[in-house]
Amino acid sequence: MDPFSSVHSAFDALKAPPSTDLIGESLSELSLASPIVARSSFVECRGRTEIQKFIESRGQVPPQYLPFLSLRSAEQYEQDGTRLFLSECGRGGYGLSGDELVSVFSQRGAKLGSHIAHDAIERGARRLDTLDVNGKVVRLYLQAGFREVQRIPWNDAYAPTNWSYEMWGRPDLVLMRVPGVQI
Repeated sequence: MDPFSSVHSAFDALKAPPSTDLIGESLSELSLASPIVARSSFVECRGRTEIQKFIESRGQVPPQYLPFLSLRSAEQYEQDGTRLFLSECGRGGYGLSGDELVSVFSQRGAKLGSHIAHDAIERGARRLDTLDVNGKVVRLYLQAGFREVQRIPWNDAYAPTNWSYEMWGRPDLVLMRVPGVQI
């Protein structure tokens, strides 16, 4: 089995592995020690209008981060049964596809990364995949309660469209799980 099989189809549609995300904030701006935000800080998007708000907010992420994002349409989210959550401030959000954390983003300066990870675990996130560009996103997820279960070296054949090797290099794909969850 190709270890990148799920990533390959994701990259084909400019969909990064589910949570390479925490994108929008520069990777050096991620808040690693933020307090947990109460569940009410993220609102579930119900109906096409709210899903569209999620997509519009995600669209405010700077262009250099687009290769990391899961750029799915409202129809795709609905067909997959993905539950979407948008911060009350509208500057960050995430999705849950079953127990998988997907479509994570935080607009520049919002510093919602830690809040998103904790809220997602509280709502049932148990696994995610992320690209380890500089260790910060992986550390953020570790601090939230995820554990690294596998690290897969970069493969150029699965690079997202418009991937900048100069900016991002060739990061490992990191599979993470909340302890006690079977792979």
